[in-house]
Amino acid sequence: MSETIKTIDGPLLADMTKAALRWLQSNKEEINSLNVFPIPDGDTGINMVLTMQAGCEKLNQPVSKSVSEVSSQLANGALMGGRGNSGIILSQIWRGISNSLAGLDEFDPNQFAVALVQASECAYRNVVKPVEGTILTVMKDASKAATHATKDGVDIVKLLQQVVLSCEQSVQATPDLLPILKQAGKVDAGGYGLQLMFEGMLRHLCGHPVDISPDRKFQPLDTTNIENILEAVDSSQEWEVVVDLQPYEESILDIFYGKLESIGTSIQIGEGDEVLRIHIHLPKDKRFEPITLAEDVGTVVNVHMENLIHQISPFLPGETRSTDNFSSGQILATIVSAGPGFSKIFSENPAVVVVPGGQTMNSSTEELLDSFESLPVEQVIILPNNPNIILAAEQASKLSKKEVSIIPTRSIPQGIAAMLAFNPDGPFDKICDAMLINSQEVRTGEITTATHSTTWNNHKISKGEIIGLQDNELICVANSPSECTQQLLRTMINDDCELITLYYGTDISTEEANALSLDVKSEFSDLEVEAYSGGQPLYHYIISVE
Repeated sequence: MSETIKTIDGPLLADMTKAALRWLQSNKEEINSLNVFPIPDGDTGINMVLTMQAGCEKLNQPVSKSVSEVSSQLANGALMGGRGNSGIILSQIWRGISNSLAGLDEFDPNQFAVALVQASECAYRNVVKPVEGTILTVMKDASKAATHATKDGVDIVKLLQQVVLSCEQSVQATPDLLPILKQAGKVDAGGYGLQLMFEGMLRHLCGHPVDISPDRKFQPLDTTNIENILEAVDSSQEWEVVVDLQPYEESILDIFYGKLESIGTSIQIGEGDEVLRIHIHLPKDKRFEPITLAEDVGTVVNVHMENLIHQISPFLPGETRSTDNFSSGQILATIVSAGPGFSKIFSENPAVVVVPGGQTMNSSTEELLDSFESLPVEQVIILPNNPNIILAAEQASKLSKKEVSIIPTRSIPQGIAAMLAFNPDGPFDKICDAMLINSQEVRTGEITTATHSTTWNNHKISKGEIIGLQDNELICVANSPSECTQQLLRTMINDDCELITLYYGTDISTEEANALSLDVKSEFSDLEVEAYSGGQPLYHYIISVE
C-alpha cells in the first residue's frame, strides 16, 4: 500500500486515524509510565486514547469521501472526549488540522504540511502558558519537518516518515527543555503519545500491524525518587476541573482567561464549533471557582472534576490507595457525591468509596468501575444519585467481574436515605432491597438559578431568577434562595413529614443557612429541621423531606 501515495481522501484519513488509535492503545501503558509533567498521575496514555477514541466514534457511517468532513468530525469528537492536559491539546491539534483542510475533498503532501503547521499554531494558541519540552514542542518540530520535506517533492508516506523521525528526535530532547523530566529520567509522555499517533498512521500506510504489543522502551516511574519529583511540581495542582462552555460573546473571554490565571495553572482552552472546553489545575479550596467564573461569561454545558492528589496517592511517601478497610466478605458501596460536605457524610461508613460527580459533572463508566474493581471485595452497591449517571452505573456493572447492584437513586437525599439501610456485613440481596425502599421514602427539593429565560410548567422565568424544583419539576420562582426554599417547602410538606434537612452549597454562608433554618423551624414548628454544608456547586440548597 505504501508504493506512492500522493493524496489522502476521507476514507483513507479515517482509516489512518483508527490505526493511530489502535497503536496508541497498544502502547498506552508505556505512555503512562512516562507521565511526570504537570503531575505524575500515570494517566496520559489513557487520556490520549480516550480523546482519539471519542474522535473516531464521531465519524459518520458510511465515512464521508471528504477530508474536510472527516477531519471536522474527528476534531469535534476529540474536543468533547478530550481528557487531561495532553488530551485537550491533542484535540486542538485536530482542530488545527480540520481548520486547514476545510473545503477539501482530499489533501496532498503540501496541504498536509500546512495542516500540521496550523495544528501546532492552534495548540500553542490555546494553552494560556505554553511550556516547552512537552507535546507542544514535539508538534512544532513535526510541522517544521513536514514543511522541510515538501521541498524535496516527497509523497505522503515519505513525509510521514520524516514527521515520525522528527518526533522521535524531539521526544528524546524534551528532558533538556523541561528540568522535571531530566530529574525523573524520563521523556515527555504527551510528546511520545503524539509520536505514536503519527507512527500508527504511517504503519497503516505501510501495511504494518498496529495491534501488536511492542517491546517496552521505557521503565516505569522510579517511585524511590518520587519525593524529589513532587517537590518540583506546582503544589497548587490538587484538582483538575474541565468546564464545557458556550460563551455569550468572544470579546469577554480574555478577561475570563485572565481570571483563570489568577486561580490555577495548566490552563488549556479547547476550541469547538459552538463549545469551549476549559481545562485547569487548581487548589482544592478553589475547585468550584472556574464554574462560577464560566457562568459569568456563558452557559455551562458540562463539568468534569478530578482529585489529582488521589491520582498520585499511590506514589506519595507512606501512602497507598489502601485496601485495609475492605475485606472479601463485605459489601462495598460506591457513591457519587456532588460536594465535599456530602462526601464527608457518606464517608462516615468505612465500607464506602466516594466518586465526585453530579449535575453537569457526570461521573463516567470508567470512573465508577475504577473506584471498586481493584478492591478486595466481591459485592458492590452503586448509588448514582443523579438520573444522568444511572446509565454509566449500569455499564460499569456489566463490565465488572464482581456482583454489582445499582440502587437507582436520582438525588443526593435519596442516596443518604438509602445509606441508612446499608450494612457491609449483611446479606447482599436484603441490604439492596432495604436500601431501595429507603431511597423511595424521601422527597428532594433543589434551589438554583435560572441560566436563561424560558417558560416552564406555566411559570415565566427570567434569567438570573431563583427557581425551586421538587423531584426535577419546577414548582416556584423567587428573588432569593431563602424565599424560594420556603415557598418550595410549603408544597413539599404534608402531614406525614417529620424531618426537613437543608444542604447548602458553595455560595451560601453558614450564617445564611442557619438563619434560613430558624425561619423554616418557625413556620414548621412541629417538624425537625437540620442544616449541613453539602458543598455542591450550582445549587444554593438541596432539600430532603422525610
